[in-house]
Amino acid sequence: MPERLVVRNQIADRLGWPNNAERTYVYDQQGQLTEWHLKVGAFRNDAALSYNEHGDVVRWVTLQSGTPLPERVSPSDWSHELEHGYQYDEHGNWLEQKTRTLVKAGETSNKESVLRRVLTYYWDNRRDQRGW
Repeated sequence: MPERLVVRNQIADRLGWPNNAERTYVYDQQGQLTEWHLKVGAFRNDAALSYNEHGDVVRWVTLQSGTPLPERVSPSDWSHELEHGYQYDEHGNWLEQKTRTLVKAGETSNKESVLRRVLTYYWDNRRDQRGW
């Protein structure tokens, strides 16, 4: 069963918002964050995350609705979705992360990016000398 953590009013105190703020975090059996929810009055910000077999985020969807601050006149309803694809090395570490971003707020815009990293592995020969 997923674990749920609820934090109330600490956010409001820090940001000077009304005293009706609540943030909820939901974790899966592996301890990975799968959802979070923020409610402050009529404002909501909700997110859901999915992971692959390596424990890397493959999908991240954020939905926002309502008016976050009293001085804002128009509501800021929008959604933001990230999809990640990975290439892994022989050690199971990702070397390339391809990200597709989709934002919906009246207009739809798509963006794709690639993040590459180089990992260097060092062999500890002391281990061989000790017979391990």
